[in-house]
Amino acid sequence: MDTTRQSVAASGNHQEVYADEDCQLEPAQLIEGDTNGEQHEDREDEQLMPSGKAIKNLRLLAALAQSIRSLRQARCITQDELAHATGLDRSYIVSIEQGKRNISISKLVQIAAELGLSASQLLRLVEEQLEE
Repeated sequence: MDTTRQSVAASGNHQEVYADEDCQLEPAQLIEGDTNGEQHEDREDEQLMPSGKAIKNLRLLAALAQSIRSLRQARCITQDELAHATGLDRSYIVSIEQGKRNISISKLVQIAAELGLSASQLLRLVEEQLEE
């Protein structure tokens, strides 16, 4: 009796099937997605508009980014120094300051502490930015 289980990971129009033996996943085969022989075109004219919730999230991330960047610069701390002090990668700090990262609370606490604030103080600054 074969006790091998298979896991399927979908990506776009393709699915990769993995054989699961002793928690080791190996690509077993590539299966074409169900396209029924149709060609799919990129539909640039059908751009998705972000929802109100997504827009609020983007505004929040932008306000957090601006607050962190302003505080860091006011304290004459480089991105490298902040990264080293927090144990984060410099590219991660850059992406936070660009508003591209939705960071965890623990990372928020670490960054705030290195900037001389509590997380709640940092979030108050972010709220003030959002109110402007």
